[in-house]
Parts: sequence; C-alpha cells; structure tokens
Amino acid sequence: MFLAGSCDIMDTFESRIASLDIGLFEHIPSQSTPRDKRSLLALHLGFRQQVAGFVYLEIGSAFGGSLQALAADPVCAKIISIDPRPKAQPDERGKLFPYPDNSTDRMLQLLKQVPGAKVEKIQTFEAGTDTLTPSALPCQPNLCFVDGEHTDRAVVRDAHFCLSAVKKDGCVVFHDANIVYRGIQAVIEELSQGKRPFHAYLLPDCLFVIELGACPIGQCAHLREMISQNYEGYLWSLLENDHFRELAKRPIMRWAKFIDDKMNGFAKRLSRPRSELRA
Repeated sequence: MFLAGSCDIMDTFESRIASLDIGLFEHIPSQSTPRDKRSLLALHLGFRQQVAGFVYLEIGSAFGGSLQALAADPVCAKIISIDPRPKAQPDERGKLFPYPDNSTDRMLQLLKQVPGAKVEKIQTFEAGTDTLTPSALPCQPNLCFVDGEHTDRAVVRDAHFCLSAVKKDGCVVFHDANIVYRGIQAVIEELSQGKRPFHAYLLPDCLFVIELGACPIGQCAHLREMISQNYEGYLWSLLENDHFRELAKRPIMRWAKFIDDKMNGFAKRLSRPRSELRA
C-alpha cells in the first residue's frame, strides 16, 4: 500500500508540473504572483527535463514558499538554501521590511507538510554571501535563484556569489527585477565586458533570467512560449512602479521641483567666473 501511494503521489506530481500547475505552491504562502509561480515552474521543468539530478541553490528562502515543488521532485537531487535569517532587512523601496519568526527550523517544518517533500536533501546555511564562500557549498548548482535582500548592492553581491558557484552551463535567476533592476544592470554590464557567454531575458511577472554558456533550458518549448509573451512582465513591472510617476505629478512635488530648479540655476550662476557675471 505504501509503494502504491508513493506512485500515486509521483504520478500526480509529474502531471502537475508538466502542466505548470501553480497549485504546487499552495501549501506555504509566498509573495510571488501567479505568473511568477508559473515562470518558476517552467524553469524547474526545463532543468528536470534536461539535467538528471539537477542541483538548486536559493538565496533568501524565508518560509520555503519557492522550495515546495523542488522539495517534492525526486529529479532535483539537492537544494541549497542560503539565508542569514534577519528579523528585518532594507529595501530599495525606501523602507525596512520585517520578517517575524524567520527561522530555518520553521521553514523545514512547513516543508515537511508538502506531499512527497524530501527535506533531507535540503542543506541550509544561516549566513549571507558577504561571509559565505562558494567553496563552502557541498556541490555546484545548476540553477540559482536570488531573492534575498532587495537592495542593488546586495543583489550584485549575491550575483557574484552565484556566478562563481554555478556550473559553467547553469542559470541565475533574479526575483523582483522591478525593484533591483539597477543591481541587475550592473551584473549584465560586467558579464558583457567579460568573456563568459550568456543570454538574458525576462519572464513574467518579474523574473530576470541569465542563462550561462550552453545552458540547456532555453530551447524548452514551454519557456520559448513564455519568452515570446514577455511583454506581460515588462508591462507589469512598469505598472508596479507607476505610483512613483503619480507621486511626481502631485502639486507639492511639482512645487518642490520648481524650487529645486530655481536653486540649481542660482547655484550655477554663482559658480560662473565674475567676468561672465558682469557680461
């Protein structure tokens, strides 16, 4: 009976991930949008179809919401979770985001409730990439997911770590690209100036993907279809940040800009040589 039950769970998992069923994320709440979840499953499916026993690394696991399908997938041989477990962390949106009850033990307990999950394949590091080195990892990951501190500086640091740790033909993915886009831009500029071949694209809603070398997933049919529709992520990102434009239109902000322009003009005039001022 136990073996039959296990087969039923596996058959169900196979059919659900093949259809990119976001219900695989239903057991642990997360901040990802429905399209984010489909994109994560598409990347997951691409690797499980192309790389037997692939290794997944995640920076910023919180309660394990994005690990649910991976923990239940026997084709995923190893999960590496890196999270210093802060009680709060800064963010490019200008405020401190709290993370109450943020512990490794709580994450593992929640993941144990996921049908078919094998938490014993998860290795955790309660440290940040500012103190951890890639040599401390048990193996090289094929797929890295960066979803830690949402500041440009931290994203660049996390990206450097992943680019050093990941396999030559691996993949690095950034969540919330609409927030940390300047950090991602810095990473892309560095890669462009180097000799490591890469291919980058956006998946809806806000996943920025960097395929490295001859990464095998880019030709998977489900990903090609998503990439062809990546305008969805582009528009979503702009609309998500649209409140900044609306804020700039407010009368008090227009008045502040008027004063700022006047002060800048006055400062430039004072900095000019006296001969020019007399003229």
